[in-house]
Amino acid sequence: MTLAQRTDLARALGEPLEITHVNGTAANVHVSFESASPEKGETEADFILTGTQPALKELVLQFNEVAVVLPIGMLQQLLPFAPAKRLLQAKNKRILLEDGKVQFEHDGWEAVIKVEIIAEKLK
Repeated sequence: MTLAQRTDLARALGEPLEITHVNGTAANVHVSFESASPEKGETEADFILTGTQPALKELVLQFNEVAVVLPIGMLQQLLPFAPAKRLLQAKNKRILLEDGKVQFEHDGWEAVIKVEIIAEKLK
């Protein structure tokens, strides 16, 4: 979480705000997973969980609010277990730089309250 994201989240949720960072890849919300230290870059967190973590559906119960970066299918799996019955996601703007590279800029937070996936076979 960047400083801009943390500042904006504190504005939205109020202070005091404690951030616990978990960095890992879980196969799904029902299995334990390994959490490692964050990769290089800006990470604003009060606590960092490393090592073996319980299943995401159990881990989220330790917190009042949960901000996530997850694929849509995992969001759908995790949402019923979220304490506030919502999951928070940061929004970003893409800014095209003169050299053709893209820079991401924080653009607020959104609460995911429902995920509905409807698929049909292509003919």
